Amino acid sequence: MISSIGRTAVASTPDRPGPLFAEASDEVRETAISADTRSFPDRLRDLADDVEAVAAGFGPSAADLADAPVLDGWDCDVIATPILRGRVSGHPNIVENHSVRTSEVFLTDRRTWARTLSRWYVLRTPAGTPRAGLQ
Repeated sequence: MISSIGRTAVASTPDRPGPLFAEASDEVRETAISADTRSFPDRLRDLADDVEAVAAGFGPSAADLADAPVLDGWDCDVIATPILRGRVSGHPNIVENHSVRTSEVFLTDRRTWARTLSRWYVLRTPAGTPRAGLQ
């Protein structure tokens, strides 16, 4: 569990189903769970290390590829990933009350806060809820 802003949240990951994986089918959850036994934080750390290495001009090593699974008949696909949409205020790079779509949501209590790939967000008024001063 991850504790934040005085509340406890469960990371939404295949190995630890939480609010963001709640709607995934049993087949999707089972495939995701069996595919990788590392913890979600460990997978993110490994990915970050690999992204930094490639950005520095180093691709995968011969050992990395020797141990890698092989895909035949591969193709690219798109999957749905949770994001948030809304009007933002207090963002360091976006104009006040501008409509935005966030980067992927990794953690949320679905009421008061969310952690996207980029940053924390405070969730104030859900869609369809009138808010004074914003008609």
